[in-house]
Amino acid sequence: SRRTAVRVRHRELASKDPLGRTVEDHELRILIQRAVEDLEAPQYEVFVLSRFEGLQYKEIAERLGISPKTVEWRMARALKALRLRVSPDRSVPS
Repeated sequence: SRRTAVRVRHRELASKDPLGRTVEDHELRILIQRAVEDLEAPQYEVFVLSRFEGLQYKEIAERLGISPKTVEWRMARALKALRLRVSPDRSVPS
């Protein structure tokens, strides 16, 4: 499925880590990766296509058959969910 293909590509890109990262960087990277993987399907697709594939919102909209406004809305929801999961002062349980 398209979602599976996007997940595989995300894992490939996420695994390409430059040498010399600190333990804290590695732990944060794992936390972020898990948070991204836990996004709801529509937000996950938009986030990965934007941040890992480098597509513009218009390109994502065309690829997914949705409007650019829907892409914006899904990205905003994805970023909010990620901030809640990764923020050091998060008060919302994960």
